[in-house]
Amino acid sequence: MTIEKSDPLPFQTVQSQSLEVVSSETNPPWQDYIDPSGLRDLAVSHDPEARTLTCSFTHSRNANVTEPLVEEFLTIFSGLRKSKTIARPEGEEFWFRYYLFKSMKQSIFSFGGDLEMFVDCINNGDREKLAAYATACILACHDTYQNFELPIISVCLVSGDALGGGLECALACDFLVAEEGSMMGLPEVLFGMFPGMGAYSFLRRKIGQQKTEDMIFGGALYKAEELFEWGIVDVLAKKGEGEEALQAFLKRMDKKYNTYRSVVEARKRSFALDQSEMMDIVGHWVDSAFKVSRSDIRKMQRLSAMQKKRVAEESNGLLAAEGS
Repeated sequence: MTIEKSDPLPFQTVQSQSLEVVSSETNPPWQDYIDPSGLRDLAVSHDPEARTLTCSFTHSRNANVTEPLVEEFLTIFSGLRKSKTIARPEGEEFWFRYYLFKSMKQSIFSFGGDLEMFVDCINNGDREKLAAYATACILACHDTYQNFELPIISVCLVSGDALGGGLECALACDFLVAEEGSMMGLPEVLFGMFPGMGAYSFLRRKIGQQKTEDMIFGGALYKAEELFEWGIVDVLAKKGEGEEALQAFLKRMDKKYNTYRSVVEARKRSFALDQSEMMDIVGHWVDSAFKVSRSDIRKMQRLSAMQKKRVAEESNGLLAAEGS
């Protein structure tokens, strides 16, 4: 099935909040197009001095790529495209230069796809719901890869685990900054599936077919240090210093911004990625989901339970630390 950017998402059960909010003296212009008060799974902030717009996982519910999370992504991205009318600083192409993507949890970037929902769809034979979710994920990842058709540069900061669909979200950005010790990988093979939300398309263009398939077939987790050697990670930061490394990288780019922007544009022309390629692959991903074994389903359930436990433990530990 195909969903156009202007179409409502099939998995939506509530009316989306309007992007248009009333301007006031306390509201910066960008909030006429992106209302941060309506977000729960993502947080958005703008730093006009640094010329950045930052989008962060909040993991307020869990650390997976869920239906509500994807809906928030698409709402933000739609607002960004509409925000072209915002006045630009003199000499600038747009009202910000850099789209930054990160997580608000230091040890978890994202655990990837919503395994609990996958299992429910498979058990209930709900192909339409799973296809709608997968299609929406492709729209979000392709939008990011194309920088929302805006004259900007996207940079992702990974500190902590970035698995499956979470890693695919990171790979959609122009540059990837990662802290030493952060674990990244595509574990889908462990429960009879494969990463269908862009991993093959993104990685093949960056490291070639052989290494891409090695990652997918192996299902291993890799430290950021290894992926830096492979060329997947562009900037390797010391553990706990990811934010500092990100800011230093932005300063380096700023000094040669025109060159960096031009190279990013050349890269996208040289390694063009049509949305149709990603849609074809994710259609195959949906088909494969309904061919997994009962044993694979049990593995998904166990992994989902482990992920929930990890998030709960870390949240409880943070609350304890704040209360001490």
